[in-house]
Amino acid sequence: FFDNLNNPHWIRPLYACGYFKSPPPAERDAADGSTSFPDWPELRYLLRMAAQAPKEVGEIVLAIPETDNARVRQTMVQVALLLPRPVSKQLSERAVRWLDDPFVRVHFDNSFPDLIAHLARVGALRAAVTLARAFFWVGGESPKGKRRQGLDAWHVDHHLTRCIPALKEANPLKTLKFLIDRLCAATKEPSSVGEDYSYIWRHDISTPNYPVGEVKDVFVNWIRDVALALARDASIGPSKVYTLLLGKERPILTRITMFVAAEIGDSHEPLVMRFLLDRSLVDRYTCRTEYRRLLQATFANLTEANRLLVTQHLQSDQLESIPESVQKSVGPEKLRRFAKQIARDRLMAFGSLLPDSLKPVLAQLLEEEGAPLEDRGVVTSFGPASPIAPDKLRTMSVTEILQYIDKGLPPDGLEGGGRVGLGQALHDIVKSRVDEFTEQAGRWIGRDAVYVRWVIMGIADVVNQNGRLEHWNAVLELAKWVVTQLLAPPPQDNNPWRDFDAGWVGARQSVAQLLHNGMANEQSGLSLELRSEVWQVLEILLKDPDPSAPDVDESNIDNDSLSLSINSVRGWATHALFRYMWWVHKDPAHANAAPSFERMPEALVCLEDALSDPSPAIRAVLGDWLRSILYFHKDWAATHLDQIFPESIADLRMWYAGWGTFLKYSPPYDPGFDELYRKYAFSLQRLQHASDESRKRMGEMGLGNHLAGYYWRAIGGHRSHDLLIEYFDSASPVCAGQIVANLGRGLKDSSEALTQTTVSSIMSLWDELRAREASWDEQKRREVVRHFGEWFSSERLPTRWAITSLEKCLLAGVGIGNLEEVFHRLTALVTAHPNQVATCLALLLKDSRQLWHPVNWQRDVEELLAALVQTEDSEVREKALAMIDRLVESGSLFARDILKRLPSR
Repeated sequence: FFDNLNNPHWIRPLYACGYFKSPPPAERDAADGSTSFPDWPELRYLLRMAAQAPKEVGEIVLAIPETDNARVRQTMVQVALLLPRPVSKQLSERAVRWLDDPFVRVHFDNSFPDLIAHLARVGALRAAVTLARAFFWVGGESPKGKRRQGLDAWHVDHHLTRCIPALKEANPLKTLKFLIDRLCAATKEPSSVGEDYSYIWRHDISTPNYPVGEVKDVFVNWIRDVALALARDASIGPSKVYTLLLGKERPILTRITMFVAAEIGDSHEPLVMRFLLDRSLVDRYTCRTEYRRLLQATFANLTEANRLLVTQHLQSDQLESIPESVQKSVGPEKLRRFAKQIARDRLMAFGSLLPDSLKPVLAQLLEEEGAPLEDRGVVTSFGPASPIAPDKLRTMSVTEILQYIDKGLPPDGLEGGGRVGLGQALHDIVKSRVDEFTEQAGRWIGRDAVYVRWVIMGIADVVNQNGRLEHWNAVLELAKWVVTQLLAPPPQDNNPWRDFDAGWVGARQSVAQLLHNGMANEQSGLSLELRSEVWQVLEILLKDPDPSAPDVDESNIDNDSLSLSINSVRGWATHALFRYMWWVHKDPAHANAAPSFERMPEALVCLEDALSDPSPAIRAVLGDWLRSILYFHKDWAATHLDQIFPESIADLRMWYAGWGTFLKYSPPYDPGFDELYRKYAFSLQRLQHASDESRKRMGEMGLGNHLAGYYWRAIGGHRSHDLLIEYFDSASPVCAGQIVANLGRGLKDSSEALTQTTVSSIMSLWDELRAREASWDEQKRREVVRHFGEWFSSERLPTRWAITSLEKCLLAGVGIGNLEEVFHRLTALVTAHPNQVATCLALLLKDSRQLWHPVNWQRDVEELLAALVQTEDSEVREKALAMIDRLVESGSLFARDILKRLPSR
């Protein structure tokens, strides 16, 4: 009755009969703790009549008693949007109190910014700002002792977009003041109200540090844009904007003011010179970015006298910003360096506008002190500090560094700097001056292990980044000396910084990593003429006692033997062994020769030794490089496959390490399918009754990906088919479903045209899985069936088969995944297959597991229903109307409006 009533003359008679006076309360279910908010059709009628009878509706709505029904409160806010100023204002006062209700704030908030805009347009600006201040409450504020949850950044930005234009039109400066108030609330620090530390979370006013900003980032953006627009408005001008921004002594507002001044670029504005002559703005990180922007935007247009004044001002009193107490507490040498760094920072602020006479001065300062901290990044590595400043160390030659080390350093520790801190500083310097350090690599022979380790690691990092070394001979001489050093006993103290560098373990690992990187990078400059020297070092490292066995904690299923291999000496060396094989194999003199171990018998000997290595970490390396073993000598690999992947229970750890690594980290190897077939079959047998821990260790997910890949590419014929079917029968529900999803994503992501044979085999696989699901448990059936959404949305399968299969999946009543793309695909098929599309949508909306989807995918459901209602098929139209009715009955009230937006038939 109320939904179809469109005559305003019914309002008073109905009110006299007792309607519009008793809103339904929220319904709370004590059993499951849920809360629902019934709709109130009477109020929806008043909402439709508000524009036609504002006086009657206003009187009645103001008389409605308070209710805890959040849906009713939202509708009352919507009514207020259509009423004159006095009523809207009174309703806004009630709306402020409703915002204490978290249900209103989280689920029914869209109407509030519209009401704020309406109040501003009808002249109730004070009420609009009051409501806006309550609505845009930031997390942490506590109005009148209450604790509210603030809106997230996306919603704050979304809602500001809906109400700020109206507020700005009503009173621009008051709108800016409101935004400033919200930013100050969002950036308030408990320990210091006046400091916001904005230079940390917002390096540049022009853009946030990260694409997904915080709430305070949103307010900064709005203040920046509104302030700039008002400053450019001739009726307002920059002076009023600057005065408002600087009314509160907050660094973030000073920075926004400087940004706006730079964008305006008016060199004659008095505030510009005030900023440019304030040396503290450039001496500290807080405002340095905006100071640079302002200086570079205005310096060229300053008068000659003002340019000279700024230049001279920035060259004097370098220690002005450092408190006297700090100056007294540090020595003269440190103060001298402070002064040079501040002078450097001030000159860099000029950018390309730096006067020619000062360019040599800046170059000298950069040579002595390096780049400013913020230009290098403010994140530092965890560990003890270097006993000598890294900037100072950068200016020292290798000879000077060695002389400094030879004087002796204090022991390592958490306080003060020691050898580890100096070693870490050396690491960065080596990377920036690799030619100098590699040419003089021999001079590190005889030095402490900690220094040698970090020097070699720096060289290895350069090579890893495709760098080239010109002095490999000298580097290999150092490596030879390292691998001949006696292994030290474990440290006797508890110093946390000594566990890795008490002996030569760290340095040996760095050497192994360097050889690995040098042979992997074709541009590294490591010539095959040095093969003998490389092997001399690598052979020793392959016998290193690190890691010891057993080296895997069996109580931790996440312990990864492959990860351990790259954190140990012998593990890195074994990885390097395979790099050695490829390095030798790529010898241009044998470019056309078949792959063979005959050209590298020394590698074959070490490979055979690795088969008997007791460490699972080394077995993991063999699994990781199995494809290379098969490539170089398939017969040898087949002969030793049982040693690489032993099947006995006694060798279970080795099976997990080797076979599990191969499945988890290597793609399937088509040429080796015949050799590996027996291992795949055995893996499936072991999978059948395995525990969850064992399934994870043996790489259950990787096994499915391998078998699905072979089947897709028709490798192995019926054998790969049989293995994959057996996998689905034995796999856990999650893995079985994920393999189905991966096949669907493969259909979508494959850039190659699919052959008819491939398409037919994929369709045949799905039909076979559906035929076998009766023997599976309910969870596996659900996981497999619901991932068909990936297949259906791929558009790579015959349309009629795809939509028929989707319908069968939906009839199973287990839901469907990837709904957004499924909806899009269904919408595209309405014209060609309206009846089946309507059936699929009806099943989707009927399934109790999918009831939440109309809310999440409201726009998609609306689009699909609108298309179905407009088809020429009367049966399809009736199905669509029935679905709309069902949606409304289940509480998805958006469906009511679908028909109103369609052209009448």
